[in-house]
Amino acid sequence: MERNKSIDFFKAIAVFCVICIHTKPFENYQSMYLNGAYIQFVIDSLARFAVPYFFAVSGYLIGEKLKTSQKKQFNQYTFNYLLKVVKIYFSWVFVFIAYDLIMVVVNSSISKEDLILNLNKYLDSDSFLNVFYVGLNYWSTYHLWYLIALVWSVIIISIFIKIRRVKLLLVISFLLNIVGLSGQSYSWLFDFPLETRDAVFFGLFYVTLGFCFSAVFKYEIRKLKVKYLAYLTILFSLLQLGERALLVFYFDAPWGNYFIFTLPVTITILIIALQNSLKVTGGMTTTLGMSTLGIYVIHPLVIENIDFLLKLFHWEYLTSTLAWNIFYTPFVLFTSFYMYRLLQLLKIKFN
Repeated sequence: MERNKSIDFFKAIAVFCVICIHTKPFENYQSMYLNGAYIQFVIDSLARFAVPYFFAVSGYLIGEKLKTSQKKQFNQYTFNYLLKVVKIYFSWVFVFIAYDLIMVVVNSSISKEDLILNLNKYLDSDSFLNVFYVGLNYWSTYHLWYLIALVWSVIIISIFIKIRRVKLLLVISFLLNIVGLSGQSYSWLFDFPLETRDAVFFGLFYVTLGFCFSAVFKYEIRKLKVKYLAYLTILFSLLQLGERALLVFYFDAPWGNYFIFTLPVTITILIIALQNSLKVTGGMTTTLGMSTLGIYVIHPLVIENIDFLLKLFHWEYLTSTLAWNIFYTPFVLFTSFYMYRLLQLLKIKFN
């Protein structure tokens, strides 16, 4: 299967959006004419298509593999894919926990606080059993939930592929996604008791949707013009921003991770990418898009170390400067990318 560079192009944009969510650009910036907190709210809101897009692309690629493989080959592909993601997930879980524990020791030494007490606080901040489903929420493990959600989503859709009921799964997962909104910014309406940033309420629907775009809707989407899809993407993005602003500022709801208009935004961007009609010939953006998983797992390490240095040298004031808020997020992106490339080179060398 020939690589779709438009998919990689939007993956690069998506991983940059994820980093924006975590770096919070302009949050601390204030000027005579601008309140940085509102700028950060807008950026964060518009960036919320990113993880759904990742899920949908994974589902689409599974569908493409199914069309070009025999049943036995597809089963082996799915098993290998799951094994790869599980290995990456648990490897990085232990890397980040080890990093966090080192930082507990370092911070305790600097502040002259009780080390055992701080270690207990860290370990008590979450249950390690969450590693098997919703992901851990220790200091710097917060982003790894995506990988375990992807694992469970692929397992579930594989079962429905086997029994040939993927369309039924699309309906079920859509309804679960709607229910999951009550665990996000719609919790003011009904406070759902479960975590809904997970496989069942979030990832599964978008993985199934992506699969259906490959297996069911592939030929229909070719008829849609990119120009109109771009207009719709802008419209739906603005509606998502308005939806979130209404929920947060009027209903005093939590910020949340996904919304009603997250779905149409993701769909229009996915269709543009799948049409592969953009004149993407390669370059840095495509290279970044091909490395999104590595960038995704590594970038919190970059953020955590920068935060540590800012506090250590009392440089926190830098975060309120315009230059910092413009260049910090791209710096995290490219540093994460080159760290990933370095790890890949070391892996090749020692293997």
